[in-house]
Amino acid sequence: MAELIVNAKRRNTVPEKLSSIVKKMATSVLRKKDASPKAIAIALEMTHVAWNFADEDYMEEPGYIHGVREIEESMSSLKDEFIEDDAEKLIEKLIKHKRDKYPKDRRTIFLCEYKDGNIKVNSL
Repeated sequence: MAELIVNAKRRNTVPEKLSSIVKKMATSVLRKKDASPKAIAIALEMTHVAWNFADEDYMEEPGYIHGVREIEESMSSLKDEFIEDDAEKLIEKLIKHKRDKYPKDRRTIFLCEYKDGNIKVNSL
């Protein structure tokens, strides 16, 4: 009987809000809590790429390669705001975090943006 109660509780658990997870992940690659809005936006984009490619063999995926290139270009003038100046290493750190902490979370992020001090995440 106890096993049934535990299983029922697991089925009824609400997954953590994705915007909360994304915020934690993005801030983990920033050097300071008071990072510039542009650095926050770039960290969110890194998290977006990492989240969506964490569950597959991503290294040769065109979307991954394009995402990394865009992020590298965007962060070129803001490298001092990140804990590492290599975008791909930061994304790999985020991929590892997603795999370690949220291995069964299969939501896909479609939009991840920082606007007026708020983080907006759209997913499926």
